[in-house]
Amino acid sequence: MNGIMAKFPRLLLTAFKGGICLGGWILLGVLAWHFRGKLLFKMDSLFLWKSQKAQWEQLVQARIANLREVSWKDGRPLIVMLGDSQIEMGAWYDLFQGRFAVRNVGLSRAKIADVARLAKAVSGIKPEIVVLMCGVNDLGTGGSVDTAAKDYGQLLEDIRSKTDGERILVLSIMPVAWSRMADGSVELNARIKAMNVMLLERCNKLGIKYLDVAQLVSAQDALREDLTWDGLHLNPLGYRILAGSIEPALAKIHENLTRQQPDGK
Repeated sequence: MNGIMAKFPRLLLTAFKGGICLGGWILLGVLAWHFRGKLLFKMDSLFLWKSQKAQWEQLVQARIANLREVSWKDGRPLIVMLGDSQIEMGAWYDLFQGRFAVRNVGLSRAKIADVARLAKAVSGIKPEIVVLMCGVNDLGTGGSVDTAAKDYGQLLEDIRSKTDGERILVLSIMPVAWSRMADGSVELNARIKAMNVMLLERCNKLGIKYLDVAQLVSAQDALREDLTWDGLHLNPLGYRILAGSIEPALAKIHENLTRQQPDGK
């Protein structure tokens, strides 16, 4: 009896610890059941993100393969329009009224890093002129101006290393409309404006032509409501105004390049 009494404190402590562990597991189970919806949502989001990432990679690879494998049959000097959805959604051949041989290499949702990958494939088809517009997706998803400017600067240097600066035309990033201001786009437009200032400085440093198209489609530092159908992308009128600014710039570049050729062709 005395031995049992001597062991009693240890037995009690063991039982107490066991109770705590059991209680902990019970509490964990209750919490897991209570938050099961959120936990399952996070798991689904993780798998969905991985699936979307894989699909995006397939899309980029398919676009790169198309650039490398599909030859361009128009015999005129080729102009490549490179960038994100603002480029992809433009019917450039029609907008320029067939004046130039244009290959659209825009990719919706593309960030600067994605455009840089496309640019490497573009160099293989040796275009006469490369027109470039991207960056809004980097800034629009929370990227900093400094990081976006650094990535854009590297993109320009990569393109510049494969072609003359006079063959590159960089378009400023366009702002978004006031109708999107409720989602934080006032601050986004401020960052776009700052990015364009840095972009102009980098182009001047590299001897690359820069065209400020933002001022053509803006009112009070925002995209004009009559030029967009969703507050971000241009409608047909917006594209006509944009193309009306780009076309003379392309014609001047082409004229200068032709003049530099010995035979004038």
